[in-house]
Formats: sequence, structure tokens, C-alpha cells
Amino acid sequence: MRMWMIGLLLVAFVIAVVLVFWQLQRLIRLDAKARNIAAPQIVGFLAAGTQNGIGLLAYLALRRTHALQVALDDPAQRSRLKVGTLAAFIVMAGIWVSLAVVLFGMR
Repeated sequence: MRMWMIGLLLVAFVIAVVLVFWQLQRLIRLDAKARNIAAPQIVGFLAAGTQNGIGLLAYLALRRTHALQVALDDPAQRSRLKVGTLAAFIVMAGIWVSLAVVLFGMR
């Protein structure tokens, strides 16, 4: 029973991590388009895809030099993506806590 639960939580965690990556990549791509940064697809993928967050920090440094162009911005889409990314992160954290409880709490 315990191995089945651990396997299910691990699969759910991997799905949640992929969802967080996908939502964050879409949010960064939307911001890069609004700031008219070259190759927003690649920038979004590289910024969201690094494990230690250095890509996101590099993107934040890059976006400082590019002003937001109101004509290219979509605030409603940006808000939806922010909420979706936060929700996916909360789900991922909840699954992580559940996995920790199952692994270390049940002896």
C-alpha cells in the first residue's frame, strides 16, 4: 500500500513540476514579447528551464534594458498566467509535503 502511494505521489509531483515549468515559460514568453526581446520562445524556455533559477535571474537582468511596450502587452493574459503559475506551484508544494509525510511520517 505504501509503495503504491509513494509511486502515485511521485508521478503527481513530476506532472506538477512540468506544469509549473510550462506555466512559467508561457509567462516569460508573454513578457518577452511585450518587451520586444528577440526570440521570446527561446528566452522563455531557457529562463524557465534551469534547475537552480539562474536562467530566471538572467532574464530579469535582461528585461531591465527593455521597456514594456503597451501596444504589445496583454495584461489580462499576464494576470491569468500569474495565477496559473502560482496555483501550479502551490499544488507542487502540497504534493511535495504529502510525499515527505508518507516517506518520513509513517513508520
